[in-house]
Amino acid sequence: MRRVRSGYILVYVLLTVAIMAALATALVPTMAGKSDSARIATTAATMQNLVLSVDSFLLHVKKLPGNVSQLSAAIARTDKNSCQTAYANADVTNWLTYGPYLNNVFADSNGLNTPIGRLRDSIPKRAAGKNDFYIDIPGVDVNDAVKFKFYIDAGTGDTVSTIPAVVTRTDTTTIRFRVIKGSTLGNGQC
Repeated sequence: MRRVRSGYILVYVLLTVAIMAALATALVPTMAGKSDSARIATTAATMQNLVLSVDSFLLHVKKLPGNVSQLSAAIARTDKNSCQTAYANADVTNWLTYGPYLNNVFADSNGLNTPIGRLRDSIPKRAAGKNDFYIDIPGVDVNDAVKFKFYIDAGTGDTVSTIPAVVTRTDTTTIRFRVIKGSTLGNGQC
């Protein structure tokens, strides 16, 4: 009868564990990258949905919203548009006739969640006329912000910017997403 040495079994077990560890080391970054890409793509789709919602709001109400939540919750005369002036009765009537403009995503006064951060509900005040219309996402990881900018602008456009414009350390930043270019708006349009 042949005797099996127990030392060989230990070597086989250690070899198997080492091979599995090497495979895990190779696969985990690949899987994490796919997860990052999915989060960025989902956020981009959410932003595109917001662009379409704002376009519809502008078409019917003839003004730009002062808050993201005004796309899903009816506006009132006391609410302010993007220039921080009150809506007129006709604006409210138009919203009630054609709204809501954001159906499948709920935006409350705390903002709108995206996979990379929460959109700020308040929209930066703008002067009437040719100023760009932006929505901000504060507290975004710098790496996500860079990936998002590259996804939207292919690294060369100006739809997405960060505040501050140059981030020099690994931290968080604010993404500023241009929804409407000011040059496409009429003079005096809020």
